[in-house]
Amino acid sequence: MDGLATKADYAQALRGYQNAVEEMRSPDRDEVERADWLPETREGDATGFFPRRRVAPRAAKDSRLEGHDPPQRVSSLAIPYSTPTMICGACERELPEDAYSAEQRGRRQSIRRCEECVDSGNQLVLMKKGSTRSEEDECPICSLPLPLDRKQSSSQVCCMKRMCNGCVLAAHQRGIRGCPFCRTKKPKKSQTSQTLAMVQKRFDAGDPAAIYLLANKYDRGKYGLEKDVARAVELYERAAELGVKEAHYNLGCTYYEGVDVKKDTAKAIRHYEAAAMRGHVAARYNLGCEEYNAGNYDLALQHWMISASLGDRDALNEVKEMFTSGLATKADYAGALRCYQSAVEEMKSPDRDEAEQYKRDRRSRAMDRSPDDGELDQYFVPGRERWPSRF
Repeated sequence: MDGLATKADYAQALRGYQNAVEEMRSPDRDEVERADWLPETREGDATGFFPRRRVAPRAAKDSRLEGHDPPQRVSSLAIPYSTPTMICGACERELPEDAYSAEQRGRRQSIRRCEECVDSGNQLVLMKKGSTRSEEDECPICSLPLPLDRKQSSSQVCCMKRMCNGCVLAAHQRGIRGCPFCRTKKPKKSQTSQTLAMVQKRFDAGDPAAIYLLANKYDRGKYGLEKDVARAVELYERAAELGVKEAHYNLGCTYYEGVDVKKDTAKAIRHYEAAAMRGHVAARYNLGCEEYNAGNYDLALQHWMISASLGDRDALNEVKEMFTSGLATKADYAGALRCYQSAVEEMKSPDRDEAEQYKRDRRSRAMDRSPDDGELDQYFVPGRERWPSRF
């Protein structure tokens, strides 16, 4: 009537309604309905007409309904609740609980699979996403994947671009003293107020990378800012909403460690999963640690296989140890090794090799410094209990 539906929509609805009504009809039901509407003459009543009665005792006394059970009132308490449902982490359908095995019902939604997905081998969405590195993980100058060791790359506060040390050194050798990407003159390391002003300018423009970087500085108490974890978490959350996977990762570390914030492992895992599905290698490794410690060896292996395929040597070592322990097959380890070697080769270049040699030479002269003034360090705790600190 309001032009919000077509004639065909109404015709289809009408046909469906008529079919449903016909299915609900029966001779007994028709007789009950007819008897309930028959007029009942009472003394002193001239018309013999009374409105339709809905009370069960009235129908029971009607001689014309003899042989039929009187209609009964149904208490709302007697109406069964709907069957509890759960969302499958593979097909993402909302299914009844009995569509899952007892083991799967005990898992959180992101790692839960219905029996149909288990039988068909349908992978979890968590494992489908983030198995390759994204474009933002590439150096904007040479377009090669950035090294996983963040000491081998540098972040520029002027344009918020992160580039490999090979390109930074090559630009320096060509006489470029500013940013290799945008050519902006970089403040000296001691000029923290100028550096902070450049970050603030990008922050005011709504740059997600600047929001993340400022959060990191509050988290670490850098650029002349007083350490303020609460403010850092607030900015990390904002950057995470804008899709910055490092923000998700750092939130995961923050909530998992529980330093200056309330420890919340469940929230930490959610942020690690969000980062991993965006291609964050360390977050993926951490999820493998968590699943291994929980006894979910199949999931731990999948996480570490993905992490190894992105170039994480620690993950490769974990797959190797699972193989020697009988928790992974020889094919699993061989596949992880091939993918790891391929990822490492993709991250290599002559300029990067030269930059590493340059750093080694400086170390030998007791001048161990990175060419990046704004470098962020990443620290690791060895072994399966390793949970990388924020960076």
